[in-house]
Amino acid sequence: MSQCPTLSIVIPTRNCLAWLPQALGSITAPPGEQLEILVVEDGSTDGTGAWLARQSIPGLRVLVGPAQGVAAARNLALQVASAPLIAFLDADDVWHPGKLANQLRAHRQDPDLLFSFTDYHHVDEAGIGHGTAFDYWPSFQHRRGQAEFERLSDAAAAILAAPAVGTSTVMARRDALQSARGFAADLAIAEDWDLWLRLASLGPVAVSGMVGTTYLMRRGSTSRDPVLRQQCLARVVARHRRRVPAAAVRMATANLAEARSDWAISAGRRSAALIAAAEAWMLAPSWRRFKRAAALGLGGGQ
Repeated sequence: MSQCPTLSIVIPTRNCLAWLPQALGSITAPPGEQLEILVVEDGSTDGTGAWLARQSIPGLRVLVGPAQGVAAARNLALQVASAPLIAFLDADDVWHPGKLANQLRAHRQDPDLLFSFTDYHHVDEAGIGHGTAFDYWPSFQHRRGQAEFERLSDAAAAILAAPAVGTSTVMARRDALQSARGFAADLAIAEDWDLWLRLASLGPVAVSGMVGTTYLMRRGSTSRDPVLRQQCLARVVARHRRRVPAAAVRMATANLAEARSDWAISAGRRSAALIAAAEAWMLAPSWRRFKRAAALGLGGGQ
């Protein structure tokens, strides 16, 4: 690389060759920026390694991962990244035009930011849209469509109460990520949420309501395992509950109860679903949660 990169992009991949070319194709260097693209090939068996070896993308560096999960793969890239800012992109997600340029500008205008994030759009494998992250979380809904980045007040509490940070939307300072020792490899799921919470407790975080990323809801991915997901989310809440106000902990615990209700419904356990839905409503009352618990109590589907 002829000059020092201004941004390192971290892409872990395992058996994602069906989506990786589109992810890489969505990376556009803003004028005057030098990108370092670190793809961690983490034990694929679908020909990803051979395909990457044939690519001549400017700034591309292929690393051989430890095949110990996405946290370890990202951490490997963080060890060798050379730019002062890091952006994350999962191999089955894509960035929208302008995302990098807007985010880089925000970090240069406010260099104390430890990280920033944007809204993102959910799409399933059939190409059907399922709304955005900020659509789902009430505390972030007022930010939808607001392109400017602004500091998030009490970021750790906000992110614990509403885990709206999508990893493929994040840009962070390399020194902050390294000081925080990267992603927790003991978490199979929610290792990213855990890291954003640790960073948010250390310094300022900025958010933008622009939709910067499309997130693929992919069948078979680890994050779709409901039991493992509940276990890991509960561990993250337990790790951070003493760092934030009690109200944020109650909201996070209500979210966990709601997730248990969803899983119980899918497993055909209606009584368990009702109990969990009622717990969620009692912990953090809302009209949506009341209607859900009432419908389950009356024998309704949702």
